Amino acid sequence: MKSLVIMLSLLGLGACMKLEVKPEDAVVDNSERGPCSKINASDTTKCPICGIHNWARIGSVCYTVITTPRTFASAEEYCRSTFRGSHLASVHSNVDNSQVFFMLQGLKAFLGGIYLHEGKKFIWTDGSPFNYQNWSPGEPNNYMNVEFCIEMYPTGKWNDVPCTHKQPFICKYNMRRREDQVEEDDQVEAKE
Repeated sequence: MKSLVIMLSLLGLGACMKLEVKPEDAVVDNSERGPCSKINASDTTKCPICGIHNWARIGSVCYTVITTPRTFASAEEYCRSTFRGSHLASVHSNVDNSQVFFMLQGLKAFLGGIYLHEGKKFIWTDGSPFNYQNWSPGEPNNYMNVEFCIEMYPTGKWNDVPCTHKQPFICKYNMRRREDQVEEDDQVEAKE
């Protein structure tokens, strides 16, 4: 969450609040909520995340929609802390966009994109490249100089919106990134 805290401070949104995270939308049991060794990652029907039962898996990516409205910062914190290793959804192609659109079923919801004044560009909170855009006509427009976060409209198009709005959001867990991270961690441990 450190990098997101820094980003929000750069945006002039003030100091971070202590965020209370409650898994009220997810079906969660008391087992570990991180990657799950009990589920075979090659099983293309399940998301290998222990304790979470309402994820939709598409290839190596799992999504879950949270309908309880939250601010952008609270939504990102919720994804990261409730589903260890996940973030607000990043979108990298027409196929990704269609999948997220389908998952949202007509909801307007936060994606994981945020504008950095310093670099004058949008980035994804998961650190992946911002290599695809699907803006509504005339967007992003930073209306009244307060729209720094990305939402998906019920049409599948994107809009920039104030990060302080409260709305549903979609979390994304990328199993491929997780495998890469575990491999990197193993390499670091071997060097030490």
